[in-house]
Amino acid sequence: MKNSLSTPPLSLIKMIWNRKWLLLSVWAILSVSTVKVVYNLRPTYRAEAVVLVDSQKIPERYVSSTVNTEVQDRLATISQQILSFSRLQRVIDDFSLYPRERKSLSPEELIDTMRKDINIKLERGWTGNRPGAFRIAYSGEDPNTVAQVANRLSVLFVDENMRTREVQAIGTEEFITAQLGEAKRSLDHLEAKVSQYKLSHSGELPEQQQSLISTLAQLRSILDASRDNLNRAQDAKVTLENNLSMTEITLHALEKSSAERAQAEAAPPPRQKPESEVLQERYTNMLKRYSPNHPDAQALRRAIEAAVEQERSSAQQTPAKAAQIKPEATGASSNTLQLEQTREHVRMLKSQIAQAEKELLTRKAEQDKTLMDISTSQDRLGRLPLREQEMAQLLRDYENSKSNYRMLLDKKLAAEMSTELERLHKSERFTILDPARPPTKPMSPNRPLLYAAGCLLGLALGVGLTLLLESRKAVFLGEWELPEGVMVLGRLPVVEILPTAGSESKKPGFWRRRRLRAETWATSAQPLQ
Repeated sequence: MKNSLSTPPLSLIKMIWNRKWLLLSVWAILSVSTVKVVYNLRPTYRAEAVVLVDSQKIPERYVSSTVNTEVQDRLATISQQILSFSRLQRVIDDFSLYPRERKSLSPEELIDTMRKDINIKLERGWTGNRPGAFRIAYSGEDPNTVAQVANRLSVLFVDENMRTREVQAIGTEEFITAQLGEAKRSLDHLEAKVSQYKLSHSGELPEQQQSLISTLAQLRSILDASRDNLNRAQDAKVTLENNLSMTEITLHALEKSSAERAQAEAAPPPRQKPESEVLQERYTNMLKRYSPNHPDAQALRRAIEAAVEQERSSAQQTPAKAAQIKPEATGASSNTLQLEQTREHVRMLKSQIAQAEKELLTRKAEQDKTLMDISTSQDRLGRLPLREQEMAQLLRDYENSKSNYRMLLDKKLAAEMSTELERLHKSERFTILDPARPPTKPMSPNRPLLYAAGCLLGLALGVGLTLLLESRKAVFLGEWELPEGVMVLGRLPVVEILPTAGSESKKPGFWRRRRLRAETWATSAQPLQ
């Protein structure tokens, strides 16, 4: 079977012309049906509201918002909330949407239908990739209803955005407040721990190192001075003891002399030694224990010189005055006075020695206390590295906690300002820039386009049906179908080829009939030889 591409154009025109009434009938029927169907289609109106993403009114360098989610993410979240079953069901009930669909569709299918009728489109802003606005469109049959529904959806988006931002800001503030309370308790605990550590190890802290070094230097100076005082006190005690020893010797000699004098009064008085001789004997005995440069020896030597000078002056007195004085009475009185003076001197020396011993004990106690303080200071200096390490760990934890507390405090203040910013609606918000208006022209159907498409489809079907019917007929449409070089001598009517007696009763095929017809035409049209 030949296709239409191999059929000559004149044959196609001839075939269409032969079936022109059929073509016109099919075209007319389909066109009228299309017009009727399109005319009866329900119109669909589309209303659109434009919502502006209004930026924050206060510069962010003064007040920073704690809601930092991207507009796309927040809009996607709000869309899921707005397009939820409960929200859309409330809108359907408020505006009595889909009255016919309610009879045949379930509530879930009705909600899915409404979601398909809602369209949300982002509009990019001038700067960056941030959305500057977004459009909320709704499609329906009633223009007033679709405008109201679009405005209701835009109001829901605006309200939900403000509520979501405020909830996020309040949640952030509450979280930071809770964290700040925990940080405050931790900081108080560490402060108490540091204070307790400082009280427990007072005098061994790293910041007291210079004070310890100065104290140790002072104690060593005090120790040196105490040792000097102790040495001087010991020397003074030795001197007093020596003086006491010499004075006791003198006292013993005087007592012995007084006893001898008393015996002499009862017996003939013996010859009395001069005082210078007695002192000389004592000086001789002292040199056996001390050197001549010893203070006591020098003092005794001066006493001998004074006694010799006194005896010399006594020897030079006049005989009359010497006769008036009784030697016995003069010697006894002088001896008694000297004895009393010596005894008083012994008591005074013993008292001074007792005071010197007390002073030695005091100096010794001071020296021991100073040594103990020096040992304590040295031990504290030796423990400084350990205390420094422990203190560094405590202070590190304390400083970290303090820094965390200050950071959370700053964040809490910022969160409070951000929450107040959200409550006053000074932050980023959605503003209805262009509310939806009732459309005057339906979005669909496009009747002129459908009318034209129906007419063209009817025409195409008519032409196709005409060509199909004509192609099934075994006829030649004109001489243009003959091979080139064939002379046409005349025109014959359609010749029906009847089957022979021995052939099958079945009618020949289309192409066989055309071939037989062509052979017949060719035979009849052969030029005479």
